[in-house]
Amino acid sequence: MRMVLLASAHLLILRALLLNVACAAPQAGPRQHSKLWGKAGELWKPGGRLPDYSYAGYHAGEKPIPDVAVAADAADFGAIPDDDKGDSAAIQRAIDSVDSGAILLRRGRYIIDDFITIRKSGIVLRGEGDALGGTVLYVPRPAA
Repeated sequence: MRMVLLASAHLLILRALLLNVACAAPQAGPRQHSKLWGKAGELWKPGGRLPDYSYAGYHAGEKPIPDVAVAADAADFGAIPDDDKGDSAAIQRAIDSVDSGAILLRRGRYIIDDFITIRKSGIVLRGEGDALGGTVLYVPRPAA
């Protein structure tokens, strides 16, 4: 009789442990998205760029931008605001045409549809205005 009680006690403990493990199993929660993968499935590519804006701006944003003369107007290179067409190539041509100075981007919305790279020091992109009705650089899709 004592053996039967001992075996029953072991079975009871085993059942309690199994029930506890089953209850502690991970449950499916609401679906979450990584910062690297968007809701629409867009992927960050390891060979692509994952921008770090922590030091963006002239002297990491700790000094005011110097007031440099306009060296080129992006409109002269084909950048037309508010026309619903990509402006990256025209802005890049304006940047590449100068050694230093400001590239003027007139009021309106410019569509940035590709990377823009400033390869020389002393070049500034200057918009007209910093509020509603000023210059807006619109990036419709992730860059990486």
